[in-house]
Amino acid sequence: MSREPSRKIKDKVLNAVNQIPYGNVVTYGMVGDHVGLIARTVGWIMASLNDEEMKKVPWHRVVGAGGTIPAIKYGFRGQVQIDRLIKEGFKQKNNRVIVEDKYYLW
Repeated sequence: MSREPSRKIKDKVLNAVNQIPYGNVVTYGMVGDHVGLIARTVGWIMASLNDEEMKKVPWHRVVGAGGTIPAIKYGFRGQVQIDRLIKEGFKQKNNRVIVEDKYYLW
């Protein structure tokens, strides 16, 4: 059995992530609730993005609960996420972004 997410499920998640406007974030759980998946599955899909998908999809706008940046454990990728969010106006402290009222709700 393949550990790669099915194309249909992955597309569902990426379509939802593509709807997140500039300057807003959502949590893995919020994406999961929107598409009918658990947060862990959303995180797994986001972690499986290839370089081309990372250029096309605003993956950096998906954060952990409380604004955590789970990708920080991946080193460079986590720093890219923080840098992109700072560029969109977020503040960062201790591997978290300060989200205040910038959550996007579908």
